[in-house]
Amino acid sequence: MWRYDGGSVEGFYARMSKALIAKYGPLVSVDCKSHFPKFEIWFCYKDNIMRVYSGERTGHYDIHFLSLGYVGEGPRYARHFLAAAGFDLTVDEIESIRPGDSIVMRDGKAVIMRKNEKLVEGGEVTFLREETRLIEGASATYRYYKAPSKAAALDFLNKQNIIEQMFYVAVEAPDGRWVKDWMGIFDA
Repeated sequence: MWRYDGGSVEGFYARMSKALIAKYGPLVSVDCKSHFPKFEIWFCYKDNIMRVYSGERTGHYDIHFLSLGYVGEGPRYARHFLAAAGFDLTVDEIESIRPGDSIVMRDGKAVIMRKNEKLVEGGEVTFLREETRLIEGASATYRYYKAPSKAAALDFLNKQNIIEQMFYVAVEAPDGRWVKDWMGIFDA
């Protein structure tokens, strides 16, 4: 874990960001899981292999006091942390982030992908429910759907744009259940 060592706080977060990149490779995405009062953010490095958590202290790869989608010091610190990783966003853009949103790179530019842009709904598949569960101390989101067949379930899952870790779309059909996460589709 990193500790503030004096000087500008913004500079501290920029140095921390550069140290994480040196250790884990480039930052590839940022997932905002929850908002005030319990901010939870996952920073995903080098092809989403390494994740660093910002939120309630866990003692394992923590970044504390970064708050996306909130007015105050957090977005200012987050802006410097992100800019040091090549994710240039304004404070206003950072304050606009809501739970379920992600930040990704598209054509060399940081883009906020809104929660509603990640899922494609409709067709033969119907929404059942959404649940949030704790997995190893972090929030995971599960969205459950029902399909009339395996073909309809897999077609639906193939259309989903899941880039966020700890986010799962599960589809039940008479002949099985399939789940998609950021790594792909699997039998459940």
